[in-house]
Amino acid sequence: MARTEWEAWLQQAPERIEDELPEQYAERCELRERLHSLYRDMIEYLRQQEKRGGNTWALAAFAVWRALPKQLRQPRTQHELAALLGFTSDNVFYKWMNQYPELFVTSSAGMEAMIREFLPDVLWASIASAKHGGTQGFQDRKMLLTMGGMVTDKSERTIVGDKDRPIAVANLDELTDEELAAIATGGSHG
Repeated sequence: MARTEWEAWLQQAPERIEDELPEQYAERCELRERLHSLYRDMIEYLRQQEKRGGNTWALAAFAVWRALPKQLRQPRTQHELAALLGFTSDNVFYKWMNQYPELFVTSSAGMEAMIREFLPDVLWASIASAKHGGTQGFQDRKMLLTMGGMVTDKSERTIVGDKDRPIAVANLDELTDEELAAIATGGSHG
């Protein structure tokens, strides 16, 4: 498959699945549009990194596809993606993952941006659920809000010393390098 065919595939609506609800089909159509957008962003990133070549578009396509959760991937398997991109096997993907590991971190950043885009919907679902006494989905919404940077986990810890060595609590940001080194080696800071 040539780049133009791949990009045309991204721009067309996905095939309907038998007994698929209209909402589910609409979500798959939206996902295809988002995949196309992330793909264009990845192409631009590769251009800026001066990674050019005949298969740069396929590398971008794979990186974006790989960043998606498995249940959202279109096509479903790595082997199907390889065929769609015109490769005889998916071995090239393993080569790329070893050759460009930073690329797959970058593609995950695109997914995080997509999650942040859904935050208003997540907040609305949380509000609607809370108003109707529902607690279902709480952990999912909390996870998405945490990934979107709107919630941070805070945990409380009780620190207990002994009578000979009481615990002193300090703001570590205000300590000097020497004081931090003393704490790290089991000494105290003064």
